[in-house]
Amino acid sequence: MLKFLKYYFYIIILFYLSTKSMASLNPEAERYISSMINKHVPYQVSVLNNNFIINNVNAYPPGKLTAMFAKFLIDNNLVKNKVFADIGSGCFALGIIAAKNGAHTIIGSDISEYAIQCAKDNLILHGITKNMYLFNGEGVLPLLPKFLGKIDILVSGVPWDNLSKNEFNGIIPARQSISRAFYDVDNALIKDIMLQGFNLLSNQGRIFITSSLRKIQRIEQLCSEYQLNCKILKGEDIHNDGNTHYILEITRMK
Repeated sequence: MLKFLKYYFYIIILFYLSTKSMASLNPEAERYISSMINKHVPYQVSVLNNNFIINNVNAYPPGKLTAMFAKFLIDNNLVKNKVFADIGSGCFALGIIAAKNGAHTIIGSDISEYAIQCAKDNLILHGITKNMYLFNGEGVLPLLPKFLGKIDILVSGVPWDNLSKNEFNGIIPARQSISRAFYDVDNALIKDIMLQGFNLLSNQGRIFITSSLRKIQRIEQLCSEYQLNCKILKGEDIHNDGNTHYILEITRMK
């Protein structure tokens, strides 16, 4: 009987830990991930009348948030003649759209090798062969020191939500690569942008990021911790699900 109770207790603990971890996952993100990894590749998506090819289920496809961000940048004259960098660039839709709207130089970096290959394919698709750079690596580190003080506009589509490293490691391996587009593990990407991103900026350089409603409080807390300002420039319920997505500008306190 005692042996049975110990076994039963062990099962309860495992169930508790499992549900605790699952409770931290973003249901919207998980539905999106499931739909993506079951798609047949290659397939095409369109953003502001620009077509992009997605050749691997582990490459994050641009969508409504990308379109919202790109339109904001173009409408506010933030790309023409600029040195433009996208951290966590995915298939490089923002960079390519920036180049087609007059950016002087476009730079992308992504931790995912699948995203980098997808970006290369899309650069070829759009005939962009000059003044473009791609780096496979984490955060802003791949851009250092080559672009110190040279970036006019630095952007990042920050992952929708945050997970601890232990929680992220609990995600099944087949979903981990694409999950990085949705979960900022230990807030590593946003912290890197806040702590290192300003070193990349030119004299008039600016940093813009996107955030979901669920993550914006964490971003504001980190800005306060690092003595930065966070200004909401645009907000829209792009998926009509109540989860507003925002465009923010991060600046140093004066």
